[in-house]
Amino acid sequence: MSEMGLSGTARRRRGRSARTGLAALLAVVVLGGCAAEASGTDDLLPVPARDTSDGLVIAGETIADRELYEAARDSSVSIFSGMGFETEDLTVRRFREETGIDAEFIRMPSNKLLERVLSEAGADRLSVDIVRTTDTKATDTLAEAGVLVPYRTPFDEELRANGVVFDDGRYISSFYSLYAFAYNTRVVPPEEAPTEWADLLQPRYRNAIGTVQIGAGSYNMALSDLLVQTFGEDYLRRLGEQGPIVYDSVAVEMEALSRGEIAAATVGLNNGIALPRSGAPIKMVIPDSGASAAYTPLALTTRGADNPAAQVFMNWQMSRSGQEFAAAQGFVPARTSLGAQKAGEFDLPMPGDPGFLLMTQQDRAEREKDVRKLWREVFDYSG
Repeated sequence: MSEMGLSGTARRRRGRSARTGLAALLAVVVLGGCAAEASGTDDLLPVPARDTSDGLVIAGETIADRELYEAARDSSVSIFSGMGFETEDLTVRRFREETGIDAEFIRMPSNKLLERVLSEAGADRLSVDIVRTTDTKATDTLAEAGVLVPYRTPFDEELRANGVVFDDGRYISSFYSLYAFAYNTRVVPPEEAPTEWADLLQPRYRNAIGTVQIGAGSYNMALSDLLVQTFGEDYLRRLGEQGPIVYDSVAVEMEALSRGEIAAATVGLNNGIALPRSGAPIKMVIPDSGASAAYTPLALTTRGADNPAAQVFMNWQMSRSGQEFAAAQGFVPARTSLGAQKAGEFDLPMPGDPGFLLMTQQDRAEREKDVRKLWREVFDYSG
């Protein structure tokens, strides 16, 4: 039986069971180190000039002074990440290429990341230097537990002015993630291609839209809030009446979209431009009415505070080079001074632009409970 012929409950179960297999595969790839690694990342963005004569200077910005860089070159950095595998893999490889410092990561959903870090810290066996999550609440919990330490990158003044430094520096937003939707070009004819959020309410998308459950991270919460704030509760209810397939993770959702099991899906811009590069028949859409934006927390742990390589990674990620590489993947830089950026065919909206609809920490505190309740009611989801 095809995915589109399943009942809503069955479709949700199918998404969960598929997730289990994919997660196991990714764990083998990441932990076993057996993934085929591309020779470089310069096909995405040219590697900038590096000067190591007096510390580490990349693209004209000082990432580390001589003392820090010399110490970091003899160590490596470990990262736990809630981001997608490809995103963090590209980022870590780029860091190695630009700095010459070794780095490794383990990818897991932010809720699992939270559980593992708290468990390790509680047993005084913390094994990670840096955490990157997709959920500010999870990061707040780590900060409250004393796992994270305040840290100032060389770009702290600008980051604070931009409002992306949280809890007195215990974490920062490494960049913003944009969410909108994409469609399968083999399923949807060009003349019927969706361009606005209202198009997803057309009859052709009945039982053929994918979305990720709201508890999977800040991104999904921000997207739901965008739809309610921009179009009202009625839009979300009408979207729910379309019988969308609810997935527990974006990885499984993207597999289903790539295979044509669904016609369209709500998705992050980074995934929407990465999959076509690998040959998937997917077209990303950023509607004129806007895309949701959410923070992507990055933090140094108590273990990382004593690791020079971890400090260099934090500095590099927030440098011009690290931010522009994130932009090339489809993320909006946290440093607005770098100016307009492109990701593939897209001109990235910037904070303050009409199409950049950010759910701030204050917004989340005021509206999360109501948005979550409405979403679960609309999508009949109890997972």
